[in-house]
Amino acid sequence: MAVKINGRVATIYLNSEFIKIAEVSRSVKTVTVHKTVTIPMPSGCYAEGDITDIRNLGKAIKLALDENRITCNSVAFTVASNKIATKDVLVPDVKAAKLDKIIETNASEYFPVNIDDYVVQYYVLNKVNDNEQDKLKTVVIAAPSQFVEKYYKLAEAIGFKVAFIDYAGNSTYQIMRQQIGAEVSLVVDIENDSTIINIFKENTLQLQRIIPYGKSLLVNAVMDQYGLKYDMALSKLQSEELLGSTLDSNELSESLRALVSNINRITDYFISRNNVPIEKAYIIGNATKIIGFNQLLSNEFNIEINAIEQLAGVMLDKRTYVNGFDLTSYITNIGALIAPVNFISKERVAQEKKKDSNRSLVLVGTVALAASALLVAVPGIQCLVSGIEVSSLKSSVNKLSDVEDIVDEYYEAKDEYTDVSLFKALTYNNNDYLDDFISNLEQKTPSDVVITSMSVSSGAVAISGTATSKSSLGKYIQQLNSIKSVTNVKVANETESKDNTGTIKVTFSLSCSFGQIEESK
Repeated sequence: MAVKINGRVATIYLNSEFIKIAEVSRSVKTVTVHKTVTIPMPSGCYAEGDITDIRNLGKAIKLALDENRITCNSVAFTVASNKIATKDVLVPDVKAAKLDKIIETNASEYFPVNIDDYVVQYYVLNKVNDNEQDKLKTVVIAAPSQFVEKYYKLAEAIGFKVAFIDYAGNSTYQIMRQQIGAEVSLVVDIENDSTIINIFKENTLQLQRIIPYGKSLLVNAVMDQYGLKYDMALSKLQSEELLGSTLDSNELSESLRALVSNINRITDYFISRNNVPIEKAYIIGNATKIIGFNQLLSNEFNIEINAIEQLAGVMLDKRTYVNGFDLTSYITNIGALIAPVNFISKERVAQEKKKDSNRSLVLVGTVALAASALLVAVPGIQCLVSGIEVSSLKSSVNKLSDVEDIVDEYYEAKDEYTDVSLFKALTYNNNDYLDDFISNLEQKTPSDVVITSMSVSSGAVAISGTATSKSSLGKYIQQLNSIKSVTNVKVANETESKDNTGTIKVTFSLSCSFGQIEESK
């Protein structure tokens, strides 16, 4: 759903540590940042992405807005929480109106919850060809309606109207796709209690996950070791070199193991599924200000961490003296303005429907009063002429009623056919032809090739095994290529070894894809 944005908007991003506010505006190609401010999160106002004290949180934000002379009257929130669920899906390549209907209809299949209690939105990543059909790779997001409603009440508490409510994962995606190249890139957004992991290829998001670990793991360890409060512990990390070069260096470095392990787990999953390495890595968020943090992650990931010092597509309002070096701390705020989704709570939807109904009643009443006045004022002769004209028109309409019925039936049948075709396409999966693939595989596998493991997902196959020689492995690859509708046969690795008896064994792993497989001749 496109969101119309006029003039300046105050974008607000909350987490358990701080409140980030940026006054921004958007033109066709750029986002302009006019003012920025970060304030501490008041105690007891926010927990795990949920607002727990609207009144006091509203007071703190209102005070920050007034002190920094942020005078626009529209606010946009970008939210992150473990209460928000996401799912990557492939849907037919259709126009927005039809896509809305498909997402709405299938929402209960995407998420194992009572979908009536959730607000569902989505954003399209790119167009892909799946089994000779154009489809849209789409991220579907479900947020509890009561969770979303609290942000509307927070806007009321500060005297602003809601421009939109975006998902933080989308905000990060929209801004970061403008900052990186076409390489396979890892972008890790580390905040206090959560981390958003993004993997891009050719500027398109391939995978996005949120994990419940952030820099608080390290800050809490410093608090325990030195007996400091949170602010003092964070300041110590930003001014002293407390971290070692690896997780095993010292106790403080070890505190980051859960964070690093989860990032590695997700990147390993992507690499194994796609057979491509991570070529570049970027770390964003406030954790980058911790001395030694980027270097430790570089060593653990075995790849250089690239710093983002300037944001492409973002301009500064020089009259307000925003520091350009601090802009990367507001990536989520800025990205929210580019192409936001728009969570609208069910309570607000019901209110709008009621308003529309009341407007309709007022309009009907107004028209009725106007018609009454007109009837009194029009001379009798004009009423008579009008009556004759109306009768004539009704007669003409009646003559054409059969044609209208036929047209209505045609469009109704056309819509039903389109819907059935789309839903039929949604049910299709290459795994339907797994039996045929296995049958062909059994016939084509040489006797001295042993398959030790195989995984299949939507027609994508990963095979590991052994062969008695490289020539035997080569023959096996030729046999796979000879199976009709088997494509993209790629060998990920092969290792030749020889035991004490001189017996040669070639260990290999490969991948391929299959569709509707025809019988071999």
